[in-house]
Amino acid sequence: MSYKNTKRNKVYLNSKDEEGFVLLFAVVLTGLILTMTMGIANLTLKELVFSTSVRDGSDAFFAADAGIECATFQDKLGNDKFPRIGPAVSFSCFGSTINPTYTVPGVNTGQYDFTLTGLNSNALGCAKVTVFKDNNIPPERVVITSRGYNVDCASVSKNKSERRLQFSSSPPIINVALASNGGVASASSEYNSNYASAHAINDGRMGLPWGGGCGSVGCGWTDSTSEAFPFANDWLQVKFNNPKTINRIDVFSVQDTPGGSFAGWVDPTSNPSLTFNNTPPYPNASSHGLIDFQVQYSTTGGAPWTTVPGGNISNNNLIFKSISFAAISNVTDIRVLVTKSADTYSGIVELSAWTP
Repeated sequence: MSYKNTKRNKVYLNSKDEEGFVLLFAVVLTGLILTMTMGIANLTLKELVFSTSVRDGSDAFFAADAGIECATFQDKLGNDKFPRIGPAVSFSCFGSTINPTYTVPGVNTGQYDFTLTGLNSNALGCAKVTVFKDNNIPPERVVITSRGYNVDCASVSKNKSERRLQFSSSPPIINVALASNGGVASASSEYNSNYASAHAINDGRMGLPWGGGCGSVGCGWTDSTSEAFPFANDWLQVKFNNPKTINRIDVFSVQDTPGGSFAGWVDPTSNPSLTFNNTPPYPNASSHGLIDFQVQYSTTGGAPWTTVPGGNISNNNLIFKSISFAAISNVTDIRVLVTKSADTYSGIVELSAWTP
């Protein structure tokens, strides 16, 4: 109950009202403190969960990387641990003996699977590794896949984290016609030692110097028979040191020599549209490029010869003629059979054959 003192214009509260107000204030204050405390606790919990998640992911990545390193190292050893045609053999990685399983997923393929354990700083991580080899389109391709985990691979923990890494490789493309890569050149004839067939497989794509002082690169091949068209039997051949798989052959003709000068000769690969004068009458005193020719291959070390797809060339005027085709395996030899040039001689600066 309250009463009003009209003289002093004051309001008085009795003791019960005072107790209720204090209790209400205490409840509100306690609620605010509790809310703030729960918010801070929740934020701390989220930070802890996030921190744990980052650590788990990092451990899983480390395990996956360890799997890649192990498989790559074993695959690159001289005694290949993962031949496409099995069986599987044991090896050691990170102090543990590994016994992979070998399967054949398909034609011309082979696959190895193994598990690495005891990884990461806590020795609880693991990696499941697959090494797949495919030789359907030579050269052989390898794909290594590693799935890393922060815990044991068989664990069903809700904190289990996975990271996946993959590595694939194929041998680099190689000019297998080069003498330095085992190619051996021969020809229907040779004008003289300055124009020997061997000069066409030394990577001298410009042909300079032409006709002498070739050194390790330069010059090219020219036959010794000045004859009318069509040429009957002018050819340049390259024998590989063993059967190869190829998908491209490049033929480099002799560049024009106006006034007998070689000063303007350039590397044709930097200017694939570079041409020579292939217009009649023939012979042309300053033009020497190949007009009609066939690019052929053999899988028997010689005859019979087969023209590569797109290798029957006519009315050519390009200095750098590149012929690409689907990969052909077991090739022992290639040759260029010339039937027409802008000169009375057949001349080739460089002949290249490339692996895929």
